[in-house]
Amino acid sequence: MPTDVVSSLQLDGTAKQVVVEVATVNINSRTACVATGGSAIVTVGNALKMYDLTTGQLEQTLALNGGNIVSLAHDGFTLYTLDQTNKFTAIDTTNDIMTAEGSLVTLDGPLFDGTGGSIFVGNGIAYVSASSFVDGGYDTINVSNPNSLHLISGSSATSTNASPNPYVVANGSGLIVMAVAGGRGVNPLVMVLKASDGSFVTSSPLNSAPSSMVIAGGIGYIADAGSGLQIVN
Repeated sequence: MPTDVVSSLQLDGTAKQVVVEVATVNINSRTACVATGGSAIVTVGNALKMYDLTTGQLEQTLALNGGNIVSLAHDGFTLYTLDQTNKFTAIDTTNDIMTAEGSLVTLDGPLFDGTGGSIFVGNGIAYVSASSFVDGGYDTINVSNPNSLHLISGSSATSTNASPNPYVVANGSGLIVMAVAGGRGVNPLVMVLKASDGSFVTSSPLNSAPSSMVIAGGIGYIADAGSGLQIVN
């Protein structure tokens, strides 16, 4: 059976020693993992498992109603999940205790095989990759009150500005950056849009389809299986 490994690495600069604590989790579906506070949270099917980052001990399991969880993100002490049925859920993690809050079903989400459907949350808005929508793009959700989530809009992508199966990140300065896997005649690319109205700003080709993306310090870091790490300014 495949396994997912949660590990923490602690370096002692004086003694030059490395201490590794490892927790091994049996899985049978796509898995995501985030670190928040003093814990690592791993998805296993429709459940979340919280592990202490210091000891590797399982602290809590929270099963959610719905399908297998395909994407995971956090903003502050709130965790957000998206499952195979397009169910988007907020979970409070204050004091390293997980408590389910509000949820809704998005218009778009992952593909039928559970791939795609990445999520990003920032400044009270969640961006859900519309992988299941033929022209791609993203849905937006108001998460300013985690107990009362509201859909802002579905994807505005069309055949003329298609962005199939994107990874979506907001840069915090009014722009949305999408690393687009491509399809339907669209080659892999990075596309930048205005967050205010989704209008096109610029784009740049990628060497191959992305598998993940983060932004730090205004620089985009895009991982994929074919070209390794691609860096976009």
